[in-house]
Amino acid sequence: MAMTWDVFYWDVARGSAHSRFGSAADRAAAVRDLIGVARTIASLRDEGGAPLNTVVQVRVGDEFAVAPTFDDPTLSDAELSRRIDEAIRAQNELNRSVPVPPPPAATVPTRSATSPSSVTEQWTRVATWLRANLSSVALNGAEPADLARAVEATNIPWPEELSTLFTHINGFPREHWVQLFPTHELFDLDRLVTEHHIELDVWGEFGEELEAPAPAAGDPAGTYLPQFLPFAGRDGNLLFVDTRPGPLHGCVTEFDKVGADDDGPRWTALSAMLADLAHSLETGTTFDRQWLPTVEAGQLLWQFQP
Repeated sequence: MAMTWDVFYWDVARGSAHSRFGSAADRAAAVRDLIGVARTIASLRDEGGAPLNTVVQVRVGDEFAVAPTFDDPTLSDAELSRRIDEAIRAQNELNRSVPVPPPPAATVPTRSATSPSSVTEQWTRVATWLRANLSSVALNGAEPADLARAVEATNIPWPEELSTLFTHINGFPREHWVQLFPTHELFDLDRLVTEHHIELDVWGEFGEELEAPAPAAGDPAGTYLPQFLPFAGRDGNLLFVDTRPGPLHGCVTEFDKVGADDDGPRWTALSAMLADLAHSLETGTTFDRQWLPTVEAGQLLWQFQP
């Protein structure tokens, strides 16, 4: 069974986070390819002999862990593979330390019927298409420390899918801008935190006039809640991940500056949204029912299809 892998590293000279990823025939091949790429990244030196990069995290399939040392040439591939497995087991144990009961079946309908899958798998499909079809694209993930600061700034736990998305892509730089979604701009971490605070301030003024919001994810709240995390938007219209508890925890909903979240959730999860996006790009069919992707002069554009 095909297995994806990622190497996340910090570019010391540029002060920015980057990632390398790929896919292999099975897990053993994925780990072998990961180790080869990580060794190369960690071996690069400047003129003074100082390392240019620091590998900080690795991911095999949907399992991730803090990276072992890759710049020690005395360590064999077998030993590095063992350390990766050990680090993944430790991370999995940490993830299981707080048991989460399985949610009941969702009762709130979503606009898209696509089921959740894997953010890493679906983003790999999107990224592969972008690199193959656009003239200039920069796909850089967030550095783990920056991600941790953003989570702390929002003061609520993030769904794993949202954190995973930002390890793959932390917005687009202006010189390599990509209109990834038809009517929303993909945020970086700073923009997410800023928009989150702005919306809380603006909608907080109306809080006393509203009834208590619905407690379950996916249920319209009629206002902006602290549990809403916006990852894309434009002109006050946002796409956010709903972190409230319930069967649709982690669903993606549009927040309109006039109608708030009255239209309900669009996707059951970020991975479902990315799966729809990848399918649209790969097949040239509509995304979100009414937007057709096209490429003109090396840029991704979206045409409205009534």
